[in-house]
Amino acid sequence: ITDQVARCGPLGGLHSVMQQMPDSPAWVVAVDTPLLAPRLLQRLAAEGRGACTIFDGHPFPMRLNVDNATRSVLAAMLDDADGPRSVKAFQRRLQMHALLLESVDEACLVNCNTPEQWEDVAS
Repeated sequence: ITDQVARCGPLGGLHSVMQQMPDSPAWVVAVDTPLLAPRLLQRLAAEGRGACTIFDGHPFPMRLNVDNATRSVLAAMLDDADGPRSVKAFQRRLQMHALLLESVDEACLVNCNTPEQWEDVAS
């Protein structure tokens, strides 16, 4: 899906995808978290409340309730050239619900952005 609004980073991509989706809950997952365990997504689904649920201190994975209200919030943020355009700002506007993450699960959300980080995870 091509970004409908250029140069808006992850929010631009999310906006474009949300325009194509039916109203429904969705998981938003970072592509650089190869150790993400299915049980964490299941927990987000089971314990998710409101428009947005995350694990405290981690913007992703996110359970997002895609509907006209969340689409409108995101569109308003993208229309405001001087306003914040971060995932965290979007989550705050949606009054996110944050679940506590057990320490044993912290490693499941490690980001891999460099070849060295990928090597560490693979070993």
